[in-house]
Amino acid sequence: MEEKIGGAVTWLHFFADGVSQDAENIKRSLANAGVDPHPLASGTTDGPGIVVFDTLSPGLCEFLRETSRNGAERVLAVALPESSVNAPELWALLDAGAADAFLWDRVRDTASQIAARLDRWQAVDSLLRSPVVTKKLIGGSPVWKTILRQIVEVARFTDASVLILGGVTDRALQMRRANRANGQ
Repeated sequence: MEEKIGGAVTWLHFFADGVSQDAENIKRSLANAGVDPHPLASGTTDGPGIVVFDTLSPGLCEFLRETSRNGAERVLAVALPESSVNAPELWALLDAGAADAFLWDRVRDTASQIAARLDRWQAVDSLLRSPVVTKKLIGGSPVWKTILRQIVEVARFTDASVLILGGVTDRALQMRRANRANGQ
């Protein structure tokens, strides 16, 4: 059974050698958390995905660039338990296009954290597809989508203050968008 996240099928890929037992444990943990992704098939990286890896490598970074379409699609990079990767190295994965990255064995209830991230991404994308956004804003470039996602996420899920720079018209539009996404 495939888990629908934000109208798209979530995919899972293991970018590691010899992970059969870890792979089964991770799949079971994800299923218990309500996430049942399908294996990544060639050329089907639309929508959010999960990449589980054992070591940081140029090949992994290139894979993330391709599957995330340079950050346009959301990909969560997760280091296998007992991997040789340390937390500061995860920044390279974010630079390569991962939307988020963490170490499986350093996060409490990792599968639930993954499910929560996927749910949050679904909520943000749902707000971006709402008439209040689609009737007021145009554009579909990856950079534009990324900026809109950030604005909507901050507006909807935090009570943080936001400083928006730009022309008066730009700031007014972004403030209105943020307030509407937050239900104000």
